[in-house]
Formats: sequence, C-alpha cells, structure tokens
Amino acid sequence: MRPTAFNKAQMADITYQWASNVPAFEMVSTDPEDIEIDVPIDKAISIVFSLGITPPTLNSTNIIMSPDVARTTSLTTSATTITIDPTSNLANNSQYTVTVTTNMRDLYGPWKVHFQLRIPFHLRR
Repeated sequence: MRPTAFNKAQMADITYQWASNVPAFEMVSTDPEDIEIDVPIDKAISIVFSLGITPPTLNSTNIIMSPDVARTTSLTTSATTITIDPTSNLANNSQYTVTVTTNMRDLYGPWKVHFQLRIPFHLRR
C-alpha cells in the first residue's frame, strides 16, 4: 500500500498538539510575599519554583536585588527553592525588589521562566 501524498494546502490544515505531563516551570510562592509591608530587616528571602532550577543559572545576572546589597544566594537540595540571605541587615523603612530574569532554567529540560518575576517588599520602620 502506497502512503497518501499531501499537498501544501492539506499540510496547512494539520495541527500538532504538545502532550506532556511535565508541569510548567513557574514561581509557586515567595517569602516575603509580593508587596508585603513590615518585613523584618534581617529577613532572608525565599522563592519556590514548581521544578528544580539548573544551578549554573542561579547567579547575580538572573537574580537581581534592587537596591543591590551584599548577599549569599543558595539553592535547596531539591533545587526548587532559592534563598537570598543579605550579609547584613537591610535598611529600615526602605523598599526592595527581587527580580528573577527569564534566563533562569529548570533542572530537567530547556524550560525557562516564562516572564520576568518581580517581588517588591517594604521593610519595617
């Protein structure tokens, strides 16, 4: 039996469906929460993702804190939680923003964060 030939018009009508049981690579939660007020000045910031993060993408280019402060950034053994720990207390009565860029990749494939994430928070007076 000979396979059916398709012309270009018929090919345009063929659709493909991506079937996958892999969850989306996205932010699940943050601490402090988005736009939280009265955050303690010695607070470490945590960001939880739905999938593990590729360790080389955990860097100061992809995790930005504004205003910039000296800090350590670490990843849990499950690779799903980033912890940003300022090396000294943050300034009283100040607003900070943590930004996660779209270059952050998941551990299991080529997935990137779909959009830049911004987490603003305000410190206690």
